[in-house]
Amino acid sequence: STAQKVENKIKTVVIDPGHGGFQPGTMSKNSKEKDITLKVGLKVGKYISDNLPDVKVLYTRTNDVAVGLDQRAKLANDNQADAFISI
Repeated sequence: STAQKVENKIKTVVIDPGHGGFQPGTMSKNSKEKDITLKVGLKVGKYISDNLPDVKVLYTRTNDVAVGLDQRAKLANDNQADAFISI
């Protein structure tokens, strides 16, 4: 008998840049965690899109807004995400 090939392909990724809006996260004199997580999240998403064009990339936020934890999870669940990257 021949072994059946099982393909574990990621089709949808949700990127979650933490904090946002009125939730700044950790702050220093020069930066806020919410700004860093957003920049990193957008770069990770662009990298995935540029290198894996068959993978759908969704973001919990793409600008400085507050998003509730339940909304973040709902986005992933509603879109049947194969991966959730929390930054």
